[in-house]
Amino acid sequence: MSKIRDEAEAVRWIEEGRTYAWIVEEYLRKYDVETTLSMWSNFRRRRGLSRRIVRDDQLIPWSVDVAHRWAYPLMMLRFEARRRAGAPLGPEDARRLDSWRRDLTSRDAVVLYDAQTPDGFHLVPREAGDDDIIRRPTAGLSKRRRADCEAPGAGSGRADGVAPPGRRRHPVGSVVCGDQLASAAAFMPPAHDVSSAMTP
Repeated sequence: MSKIRDEAEAVRWIEEGRTYAWIVEEYLRKYDVETTLSMWSNFRRRRGLSRRIVRDDQLIPWSVDVAHRWAYPLMMLRFEARRRAGAPLGPEDARRLDSWRRDLTSRDAVVLYDAQTPDGFHLVPREAGDDDIIRRPTAGLSKRRRADCEAPGAGSGRADGVAPPGRRRHPVGSVVCGDQLASAAAFMPPAHDVSSAMTP
């Protein structure tokens, strides 16, 4: 017997961009039925549905720590990515996104991510170099973005990033893109400029 209680509801959730983890939790809460991520992945494929998450490395370029993957700003960035890609958003998700975007505009702020902080995501004052709704990182890139960069120790023959004579040493925890070298703390603003991006 199928564990799926309402296929139309499940299809709607996937089309709205709900993650498999969210659906697993919602099914347990709503129906007291335990499901798995692979079950929902197989359901999506059987129904010929497009992938539930629109990937946008321009909006979410970071390698996000597991502890921060449920953060409200990250959810809003995913919704924004879906909107920009022309993918459907549910009415409630669209309302929340519109409200969040208005708040960003009123604060003249952008989203900064720092995995070393408890909240991870913060709203910080917009600067001259900010060209979107995020502060673009120079370190902590996602794996897809990092593939275009030189990892610590790359080309040096040393796992610790120590370069041969005549070459720069790559600090541990840094990522080098082109000629730019920055530590993971390079994009951390002064403490007084950081405000946690809380759920409205």
